[in-house]
Amino acid sequence: MPETAWNFMQVEIAMDDHLLRPVYGLGGLTRDQARAKVQSILDELPTLAPIAEVWRRDHAKDDTVFGNQLMWTVYTYAGTDPLPAALKWLEDFTQALHTAGIDLHVAPPALTLDTT
Repeated sequence: MPETAWNFMQVEIAMDDHLLRPVYGLGGLTRDQARAKVQSILDELPTLAPIAEVWRRDHAKDDTVFGNQLMWTVYTYAGTDPLPAALKWLEDFTQALHTAGIDLHVAPPALTLDTT
């Protein structure tokens, strides 16, 4: 595995209980592979076709897209465990939300998402 690897994450934005519920990939990917995993998820749902097209054209700001109450992103990490980098990404995201007056918190990590 390269020194810096990529992973992907899907996050449910649950406004009713103020939680972000992340589901993580297994890691060990290149950027292209991580983006392809997200693309395959987006392509499965016809209602997400416009978002899938944005992702396909690599026009997603900061490698992140939103659709309905879900978001997807790809991120880098060092070492063998992608979870700490995902949690740091989510911490930074929730801090930005708090600054904007949106009170959301990250649910404990529970699942990994493997779309092989």
